[in-house]
Amino acid sequence: MKLRFCICLFVLSFQSTSVSAALLTVHETLSDFESAVSTPISVQDFESFASGTDLSGLDVLGGTSVTSNGDELTAFQSADGNTSMFALGRSGRDLVYDIELASGINAFALDIGSFESDGADSTAPADSPGLLSVLFADSSSQVIELFGNPLGEAIFVGLTSNVDISRITWAETREASGIGSEETTLDNFRQASNNVSFVTEPIYFVYFGILLMALSPLGRKA
Repeated sequence: MKLRFCICLFVLSFQSTSVSAALLTVHETLSDFESAVSTPISVQDFESFASGTDLSGLDVLGGTSVTSNGDELTAFQSADGNTSMFALGRSGRDLVYDIELASGINAFALDIGSFESDGADSTAPADSPGLLSVLFADSSSQVIELFGNPLGEAIFVGLTSNVDISRITWAETREASGIGSEETTLDNFRQASNNVSFVTEPIYFVYFGILLMALSPLGRKA
């Protein structure tokens, strides 16, 4: 009886323990992203900002802000009249955009423009992937390799997760010359607090199985 009692206490002490992990899904099209999100999506297309507006650290979408390691981060109007976010003052450095997401966001999407590395020639500096790093609220992280469009047309990247996303970092790949990084723009931010349940595996089920195996010989002896 003493052995049985000790094992039961050992199992009960783990009943409140569970294991969870960030499950990230990458969506390559806007329609796939929208299909995966069941709550309203907030959008920032930067068209309301005058060209040259300083966007560094500015709340651009419900608490979401962006900084970079460039000298400036501004609203940039291209020749076709479209306005997007663009980092200036690169000085040959490897440029990084840091997107700090608002609290409670687990669905986010953006367009990356003027991104021309397509991976056709892995030996060329400009044909290496750009890196999108995702940091989650549980302190775990994932890195996604992205290739662009050789014609410069924007690519869409959508992310949904069962864990809130804290920060997204976009690290550009190198220019064709190998000096400095591609001059990409960010546009059309979309974010939502999606209805995604955490996937948990209660660990006490494991110990319950151990308990049953431990008690089985005792039951036969009784």
